[in-house]
This record gives sequence, C-alpha cells and structure tokens, in this order.
Amino acid sequence: MSTASPAAGPAPVAAQGKPGWWPLTVISSAHLMAVLDTTILFVALPSIQAGLHMTDTTRQWVVTAYTLALAGLLLLGGRLADRFGARRTLLVGVIGFAAASAVGGASVDAGMLIAARAVQGAFGALLTSSTRSLLITVYREEGQRAKVIGFFTATLTVGMALGLILGGVLTSGLGWRWCLYVNVALSMVAILGARRVLPSLPGRKEVKIDVVSAVFASAGMVALVYGLGE
Repeated sequence: MSTASPAAGPAPVAAQGKPGWWPLTVISSAHLMAVLDTTILFVALPSIQAGLHMTDTTRQWVVTAYTLALAGLLLLGGRLADRFGARRTLLVGVIGFAAASAVGGASVDAGMLIAARAVQGAFGALLTSSTRSLLITVYREEGQRAKVIGFFTATLTVGMALGLILGGVLTSGLGWRWCLYVNVALSMVAILGARRVLPSLPGRKEVKIDVVSAVFASAGMVALVYGLGE
C-alpha cells in the first residue's frame, strides 16, 4: 500500500509515470535566458558605445566577452553539474547570471561592462550545462524525451531571434541598461520554478574537475579573438 501523502504537493519528478510539462517549462526558461543574451545587446551597441565612450574595437567585446566565456566554459559547467548536482548548479548559475546582469546594467565604463559580460557568460555556461543534464534526468521515457529535446532545441533559435526583438524594444523604450536588468526579473521566475518542480539530485563525488584546462582553453580563445580583432 502506498504511503505517499497527497497533501505533500506535486513531486518534482514522478517516480511512476511520465513527468509533466512544468519541468520542461522551467528548464527551457532558464536556458532561454542565457540564449537571449547572445543577441539582446546587438541593437543596443551604438547606444552603449556613445554612453560609455567606447572605440569601435572595444565595442565588439561587449558581445565577444559573453560568447567566449559561455562557449569556453560549457565543458567545465557540465562537470560541475555532475559533481555537485544539476539543480544546485542551475540555481547558482541563474543567481550569478542575474547578479552579473545587474552589475552590467549599472556599468560606468567599458571595462566594467565587459567584465560583467564575461562573468555573465561564465554563469551562463553553468546554467546551460545544468539544464541539459536536468532534461536527460527528468525525462527518461524515450518517446517523451524525443519530444522535449525537440522543444528544448527550438528555444535556441527562438531565443536568438527574440533577443534581437527584445533588445530593440528595450533600448528604444527604456534604454540599453534594461537589456541587462531584464535578466533579474527573468531569473526570479527560473529560481522559483526550479525550487518547486525540479528534482534535487545528488552529485557524483568521483567526477574530477579540470579547472586548469578549462581556464587555459578559454584564455587561448580570448587571445586568438583579441589578436584577430586588433
């Protein structure tokens, strides 16, 4: 006889039967936030350049710093998710992403904004890797997994297009800083949803984390892009 109590609220992942669509909604929302920021500042770049007195070469790093950190640290983010548990690293990634966005929105010079964007990318890599790990863990049934992976993948294309539109609307209506501040509001939704419907998974202590290799790989890409840009 089952001892589960109906008053305990919905379980994050059903032990029996298929999980619903709420976990997918939360996972995709967190992933969408990271994808949005690859394009959301494109339209705002002229305003940012004028407001912070950037050169043309410096301006490109507002986008490049983010994308390099995001791409360069994805592997490390995946290892951290395996080591400490995907929901925990997702929450850390979302909180760090929101904090870096707030700092970037309050930037007073080019260096502060570029540094904030690099930190955004680092936490974006952590939350992106965590969402992929959670997706595979939550949806185990092959038929359902194929559907949710298709939906999840579609957020990549939608997110990039939506970033351009949202960036233009926010820049023209409220100013370029709100292209970054908007992440603070989005992160609140992701945090509340993750705590409510996603499973708290144990980490695997046997997973080794090669921080040195990740740092050198990212530094190499930064050096390459910097040289080509100059």
